Amino acid sequence: MNTKDLAYFCQLVDQKNYTATAKYFGVSQPTITMAIKRLEKEYGGISLITQPYPRASLTVTRAGQVLYEQAQDVLGQLQTTRTEVVHAAEDSIRLGLSPVTGVTWFPKVANKLLKTNLLADLVVHEAGS
Repeated sequence: MNTKDLAYFCQLVDQKNYTATAKYFGVSQPTITMAIKRLEKEYGGISLITQPYPRASLTVTRAGQVLYEQAQDVLGQLQTTRTEVVHAAEDSIRLGLSPVTGVTWFPKVANKLLKTNLLADLVVHEAGS
C-alpha cells in the first residue's frame, strides 16, 4: 500500500472534490482517481467513495469513513516518526519549559542529566505556559 494514496484519500474526503484534491497535491485528477481505485482494490473491491454522476457530490461510504479515520492516524504517526528521526540526528536535545517548570522541576532533574552526560546536549527554551 502506498501512503501517498492514503494522503490523497484523506484530502479527497476533506475536499469532497477530485479536482481540488489534485490541485492541492499538484497532480492530475486521474492520479487521484487511480489512487482511490488502488485503495478500493487493496480492500477487496469495497467502495470507499460514491458519486452517482460526475457533477454530483461525493459521499463517503461507511467503509470509507473507517479508512479515513484510520488513515489519519497512520499519516499522523508517520509524520511524528519523520520528525523524531530528524530530531534524533541532531546534536542537541530541545526542551521547552514554562517559567514555573523551569524553576521547580528542572533543577531536580538537572543532576540526573549531568550524570548521564546529556546536560551538555540540552538546549532549553523558556516561554510562557
